[in-house]
Amino acid sequence: MQMSDFYPDDDDQFGFPLPFGKFHRGKLIEMLIITEPVYIGWLLSVGVFPRYRAAEKHIRWCIKRFDEKPFVVRCQTKGCKHVATRCTLYPNSPFPRYWCDSCTIDSDAPVLMVATTYHDVLHFLDVWCHNNRQLGRVLLRRLATAKGMPNKLTEKAVDDWFHG
Repeated sequence: MQMSDFYPDDDDQFGFPLPFGKFHRGKLIEMLIITEPVYIGWLLSVGVFPRYRAAEKHIRWCIKRFDEKPFVVRCQTKGCKHVATRCTLYPNSPFPRYWCDSCTIDSDAPVLMVATTYHDVLHFLDVWCHNNRQLGRVLLRRLATAKGMPNKLTEKAVDDWFHG
């Protein structure tokens, strides 16, 4: 496989495989965004070689798309019927709690973090969960589902969700 095989044309952003990495080479960036958030966070923090800038650009594009997707789940405040706009994350817990802008966030928890973006989740995993990979996978999957990703995690479903 040649390096040019990894770089899509500007018109064709679908199915961009990661062109490097011992374990993740050839896997779709879109899938890695959901299934390997700790790896993606590490990759963004250390940067990539200049010849892989297209891959880094696509990672950032996918994160932007993730952030742009609205929540489709309802606020979890009892009696509220609004759609959630954010969630709170709790240390070492794979269960986010969803809130709308009208409801007050439960402040009974000793530590919580409000999250609306992919980078919020990466920060949470880093600060509160010691970059626990398994927790990161479960948490990002739940957030993606709360933003409308189908329950069945296939390359096609993930690609359609990012590019649809």
